[in-house]
Amino acid sequence: LDVLQRVFLKPSIFEKNKVGNSNSKFQWNYNNCPFGKTLCYLIQDENSQEFIGSTSLFKRKFKVIENNVNGAVAGNLCVDQGQRLLVPAIKLVKASQVESAKEDIQFIYSFPNPNSFGISEGYTKIGEFSKFLKILKITDNAKKYIPFYTLLIPFLFVFNVLIKLFSKETFLKKRKGLIVETPDSFDNRFDSLWKKASKQFTIIGIRTSEFLNWRYKEYSYINYKIFCLVNRSQEIVGYIVYYIEKDICRVVDMLFLRSDNILDSLLVEFSRTMRKEGLGYIYIKFFGDSKIKKNLEKFNFLYDKKYKRIFKNIVESPFLLYCSDKTLGPALFDEEYWHIFLGDSDI
Repeated sequence: LDVLQRVFLKPSIFEKNKVGNSNSKFQWNYNNCPFGKTLCYLIQDENSQEFIGSTSLFKRKFKVIENNVNGAVAGNLCVDQGQRLLVPAIKLVKASQVESAKEDIQFIYSFPNPNSFGISEGYTKIGEFSKFLKILKITDNAKKYIPFYTLLIPFLFVFNVLIKLFSKETFLKKRKGLIVETPDSFDNRFDSLWKKASKQFTIIGIRTSEFLNWRYKEYSYINYKIFCLVNRSQEIVGYIVYYIEKDICRVVDMLFLRSDNILDSLLVEFSRTMRKEGLGYIYIKFFGDSKIKKNLEKFNFLYDKKYKRIFKNIVESPFLLYCSDKTLGPALFDEEYWHIFLGDSDI
């Protein structure tokens, strides 16, 4: 880990990672995951024997149909800028794929950034992340999304009143028998929800309280918050994990019972709460079931495939898959069966 950290923080490899990549963050991300230590791969220059690049596989566990499967998310692929970037990067990707099978990892998935998307040796592109934006009120951040923002400035008050007036949750009654709770951590009620909800999804990352606490509460660099709906029996029936950046609420995880319109109630109460907190927008990136996408649209979330001008400044996010276990079947290569949010990334 010490060698990897020195390599990763070399200015010629990844200048921006000097910020925030402290030893405690490396220990948390590489050594403390409940699913096992991260697999790291380094490449050396044959002449100088210096390390010139690295990549990592962060272990995850998934429920695929009815089985628990070992997966990994690929991340932190970086190569010294003084090298021919493509050749060592491809070697690293290939090595990680070959070695992953020896570690009983049955598939690898990746969310490459635009600079590394070309280095997708062995991967299959399953699709693109869908992006959704709900406007609670128009603020200065609208400059990024609305091309004609300056024309709206004199009329912002009127527009914001109209936005609230035409938001679906404005006139819906609060659902009886469900209350909002915002716990500080993930308790054993989240395990109960996972046992019930996991049966209703085909391919989903395991979301036990142990994993959720590690992923969101032990990570001290972002202040993740939890929003839950609880029934009369004090059982959690759905939750959203999010963080706030200026006036934008960024949703990173969501799980719910797929019955009794729980998702509708979750989106309604969450939107109401974010509006009360004075936020301007709710932003979600999701890869998976089109029914969930339709639910988001139903509650005034703008879909990037239909509002391309609003999302024109946001880069595409492909979802790539490498599968070494051919017994997993074709479902793995069909977006409709997945349930993936940003919280499933390599961090």
